[in-house]
Amino acid sequence: MNWETGKIFKRILIAILFSPLFSFGQKFTFSHLDIEDGLIQSQVTHFAQDSKHRLWIATFGGACRFDGKDYLKISKSKGLSSNFVYTVFVDKHDRLWIGTDDGLLCTANGKNLRFAVSPGHKNNTTTAIAAGKDGTIYCLVNNKLYRVRDKSLVAMQITGSEELLTCFNISDAGVIYAAVYNKGVYSFDHNKWTLQASSAFNGQTAVIGKILFDKFKKGNILLCSTNNVFQLAGGELKPYADNLLAGAAKPFSCIEQDADGNLWIGSVKGAYCIKSNRIIGFNSQNGFTDNPVIDIYNDVDNNLWLGTSGSGAYKYEGDGYLTANPKVQTNNSQIIIGLAKTKNGEVLANVSGTGIMKYEQGVLSPYLLPTNNLNTSLVSCLFTDRQQNIWIGTNFGGLWRSDGAGFKMFPWTTSSIINVISQAADGAIWFGTSLGCYRIAKNGVQAITRAPTFVSTLLPLGADSVLIGTHNGVQLAIGNKIVLEPALSFLDRSSVYSMLRVGNAILFGTDDKGVFVWQVNTNKYVNIDVAEGLKSSSIYCMAADNNGQIWVGTGKGVNRLKKSSGRLMFKVLNNSYPKSEIAEANQGSLLLSGDEMLLGTTKGLKIYKTAQVNPRATPPQTVLNEVRIYGKNGKYRSLMDDSAAAPLKLSHDQNHIAISFLGIHLKDPESVTYQYRLTGLNDKFSQPVKNPFVEYFSLPPGKYCFEIISIDGNGRQSGNSVLARFEIVPAFYQGTIFKIIVLLAFLICGIIIQTLWHQKKKRRKMLLESIKKEEVVKIRQQTAEDFHDDLGNKLTRISILSEILQSRMGEGKEEERKLVEQIKSNTLSLYNGTKDILWALNPRNDNLYEILRHIKEIGIEQFADTAISFEMTGLHTDLKQYRLNMEHSRNLLMIFKELINNVLKHAHATSVRIIASRQDNEKLLLAIRDDGVGFEADMLTTGYGMNNIKARAKRINAHLSVESSKGAGTITKLIINLKQV
Repeated sequence: MNWETGKIFKRILIAILFSPLFSFGQKFTFSHLDIEDGLIQSQVTHFAQDSKHRLWIATFGGACRFDGKDYLKISKSKGLSSNFVYTVFVDKHDRLWIGTDDGLLCTANGKNLRFAVSPGHKNNTTTAIAAGKDGTIYCLVNNKLYRVRDKSLVAMQITGSEELLTCFNISDAGVIYAAVYNKGVYSFDHNKWTLQASSAFNGQTAVIGKILFDKFKKGNILLCSTNNVFQLAGGELKPYADNLLAGAAKPFSCIEQDADGNLWIGSVKGAYCIKSNRIIGFNSQNGFTDNPVIDIYNDVDNNLWLGTSGSGAYKYEGDGYLTANPKVQTNNSQIIIGLAKTKNGEVLANVSGTGIMKYEQGVLSPYLLPTNNLNTSLVSCLFTDRQQNIWIGTNFGGLWRSDGAGFKMFPWTTSSIINVISQAADGAIWFGTSLGCYRIAKNGVQAITRAPTFVSTLLPLGADSVLIGTHNGVQLAIGNKIVLEPALSFLDRSSVYSMLRVGNAILFGTDDKGVFVWQVNTNKYVNIDVAEGLKSSSIYCMAADNNGQIWVGTGKGVNRLKKSSGRLMFKVLNNSYPKSEIAEANQGSLLLSGDEMLLGTTKGLKIYKTAQVNPRATPPQTVLNEVRIYGKNGKYRSLMDDSAAAPLKLSHDQNHIAISFLGIHLKDPESVTYQYRLTGLNDKFSQPVKNPFVEYFSLPPGKYCFEIISIDGNGRQSGNSVLARFEIVPAFYQGTIFKIIVLLAFLICGIIIQTLWHQKKKRRKMLLESIKKEEVVKIRQQTAEDFHDDLGNKLTRISILSEILQSRMGEGKEEERKLVEQIKSNTLSLYNGTKDILWALNPRNDNLYEILRHIKEIGIEQFADTAISFEMTGLHTDLKQYRLNMEHSRNLLMIFKELINNVLKHAHATSVRIIASRQDNEKLLLAIRDDGVGFEADMLTTGYGMNNIKARAKRINAHLSVESSKGAGTITKLIINLKQV
C-alpha cells in the first residue's frame, strides 16, 4: 500500500490502537492463507491478478502466485534484489511488475528488468504501480511519481521537486489522481495537473493513503486517510459515513468495494464493512483477525481478499453461511439438539449440557424460563405446536408444555427419554420415547398399542394417523394402535431418523442408506445416497424452505434437494456455500426462520441464507501447468505455462506425453472437476474427474489437440479450452510412401514368386504331359504296329484260305460257296474296320487336317462303285496346327461316317459334297450336302443314327444343324470352335 513515507508505512504496520469495537454477532466464514498453507510470508502488503485469474500476493518476504492449489514463490533467490515487496501489478501483456524497497522490477518470459531512480541509491522504495489507458506504466518511488519510458524512469512533478506523494491511482478514463502530502489531491489530464481538493480538514492535514473510484456510481471518488474516509466532491473533502466510523479502530489503511458495492475499510485492528447504512466489524471475535489489514482487493471473480500484517491473507466467503456466536461460554462445543419458535417469533435452541438459549441476529443468548422446576440440562427435544405452545422433552425429566404464561409438566412421563414430539391433524400431541409411543388428546393420554420400544421420529399423515420411525423401518398407527407393521418393506432393517412430506412424496432419512423417496400415489420409491451427491449416508433432519428446496442435515453437513422430473424425483443441488464447515447434524435440529435455515450441529448453530445466489460468480479459468515429453531412455523434456501451449512437432519415439493442468477458481478451488479429451485419439470427453493430470502412452503418429473443460461446484463450465496441440511425426518406416514402397515390393516379390512357381508348375505339368503323350504315342504306335502285323496277317490268311476253299469246291455245293463268300465278305469288312482303328491309333493322325483327309478317303471309298459322285473341298494343310485328342478325333470321324452312311441308305442322291470352310480364324464349318429326296423337319428326331450324331457333336462342343425339305436334298452343318480343340 501507499503511505506518506516508508517510515510512516512501517509505523502504521506495528501500531495497535485499542479502540472500543462494536457489538459483534455471528461468526463469519473466511478462507485463510498463511505460511503453513504455502504463503511465502505472513505480512501481506498488496494483491494483483493476472489474465488467467491467478492471484499475486506481495509480502515482506517476497512475492508469490496462488492458483487455488499451489504457490509459485519469487524472492531474492529467484532474482529479486530485495524481499521487501510493497506492491505487485500485472499489465495487459501479463508482465509482472514488482515494487520493493530497492526499486521497480519487471519480469517477463523468464527475464528480469530492473528500474531504479538512481542506480546504487540507498532508497528506491516503490510502493505503488498502475497502468494508463494506453498501457504506460506509472509508479511511486520514494514518494515521487514516475513514468516508465523504454528502460528508464521519467519523473513527473506536480507542485515542485520537494513534494511528497502518498498515493496515486488511474481511472478507467485514463485520468491520473495523486495525493500530495500537505497540499491536496490533483488530477492529470491532457498533460495538465489540476488541484481537485485541498488536503486540509478540520485544521489538520489529511494523509491520503488510498484513492478509490466508485464502481457503481460514476464520477464518485472515495479517499482513505489515516483517520477518515472522504468523498471528493465540489472541490473539497467531505467525510463519508463518519457517524458509522466514529467508534472504529484507527488508523485506517485501505478501502475497497466488493461485488455488491459495499465499502470495506482496513484498519489497525481488523476490518469494517459499510453495508445498507450500517457497519459490520470483523475481528477475532467473529471469525477474522485482530491484526492490521494492509490491503483489500476485489478480484475479477468477485472474491474479496484482505491482506494482514502477521496473519497472512483472508478471503471473505460472504454471509450466506454463518455460525451463531454465543454470548456466554457453553459446554460440549455448542452441541445443538432441537430448535423451536415461540409465540412472538423468538427462536429457541437447546444447547446440550447448557440448556435452552435464544437465537437473535446471529447471537445465542441465555433464555429465562418462567419456571425453576425444569432442569434445562436434561432437555432432549423441542417442538412448537399449531397453537404456538412450546413442548419440551427431556431425559428422564418428563414432558413439559409452555403456553407463554407458565409451564406444565406431565408427571407420568419421567420414566423414559423423550426423543421426538409432533402434532396430528386432529390436534393430538404425539411423542415418542425410549419405551414406546404416546398420544395426548382431549380424552387424556393413551399409550399406542403394540408400539415399538424405541421411537426415533414421527410424521403425522391424517386426522389421527401417524407414521412412526424406529430402528427397524416405520410403522403406521391410527388412533391408539399400530395397524401396519412394518408399513414399508424397503425400509426394513433401516433406522429412520427423520421424515418429511412434500406433496405426494414422503422422504425418509436413514442411518446409513441416505434418503428414501416414496411416491404415495404410485407406491414407487427411489434411494438418494452419497453416489447421487449427499455428503453422508446418515440423515438426521429435514426441512423445506420457501424456495421449493429441501434441506437435509447429514453426518457431514447440509445438502439441498430440489424436485426434478428424473428417475430420482429429487436432485441434489451443488454446494453454493464455500467453506461451509463439516459438522454432524442432530435430530430435530433444522428450522426455517424467515430467509434463514438454522441447523443444529455438533459444532454449534449454523445459519444459511435460503436465497443465497451469486450471479456474478465466474466459471473456472483453465491453464496449462506443464507438458512432459518422455524419450526412449525415460528422461523427459518439460514445457511450462505458455511455452507448453505452442504447437509442437515431436518425433516418433516421443510418443509418451504427460499433461498437468488446473482450473483456477479461487471462489472454491476444491469443487473444481475436469473433463478432457485428446482429439486424434478420442473425440469424446472423459467423465468428470478431480485429478488435474493425465498421461498418454505409446501414441501413434498423427496430429493431436488436448482440450479440457473445468467445472465448478455449481456446474459452471470454463468452455472448451484448447491447451496443447502437437504432432507426432511418423518414422520413415511409418510413412505412407515407405509403406506403399514396401507394399509394392511385397506385391512384386509375390508376383515374381507366384510367377516362378506357376511357371515351374506349368513346366512340370507340361513335362508330365509331354512324357504322358510320348508314352501314349509309343503305346499307340506300338499297338498300331502290333495290331496291324498280327491281326492283319491273320485276316489276310483267312481271306486266302477262304479263296482256296472256294476253288476246291466242286459243282453242286452252292450253299457251301455262299457260306465261304460270307466269310470272305465279313473278313473284308473286318479288315476295313481294322484299318479305321489302326488309323486312329496312329499319333501322326491327331490333327484336323489328317482327320478331314481320312473322312475324304472314307467318302471316296464309300461312294466308289455307285452312281453317286463325291467331292470334298477346303482341305488345306494349315489345319495341321490344330491337334485333336483321340476322343475328338473319334467323334468327328464317326459323325461323318454316319452322315455318309445315311446318304447311301436314304438320300437317293446323285451327288454328295463335303465342304471345309474357315470362319473368322476361330471356327471351322464342316458341311455335307446331297441332292437327294430330303425329308420333313419333324422326322429329324426319329432316327437313332441322327440322335447319335447329335450326342457326339455335343461331346466335342460343336454346333450341329440340319436343313432339309422334301425333294430339295439335305445339308448338314457342323461348326467347330478351333480354340477349344
